[in-house]
Amino acid sequence: MWEDSREMLKSFNLNLLENRYPDICPECGSTDKHILFFRFDDEDGDGGVWIWCSKCHRYTHAHVVVPSAWKNPEFINEEELDTSIDYLEKQKEMIDEWVNGLNKA
Repeated sequence: MWEDSREMLKSFNLNLLENRYPDICPECGSTDKHILFFRFDDEDGDGGVWIWCSKCHRYTHAHVVVPSAWKNPEFINEEELDTSIDYLEKQKEMIDEWVNGLNKA
């Protein structure tokens, strides 16, 4: 079962280009923290962020203005996104590769 985490929210950094994923979890210290941004509106950058740890099952989700460098991954189905992390957990390796690939751009 997933638990909401204030520490995950505190660890949130809009400058995703500084981090590699998986990253260090602020809750349990493991290297199992993942992140996904998703832009819902291209005009104003409105979107969401999901940050979660596969090991301790803590997460956070928030509405944010998505960084301009972010491109939504085509393999993420917008209709499947909600506050549940289960959908994203199943795709964590692809998500990490996507985020790390943007870091190289």
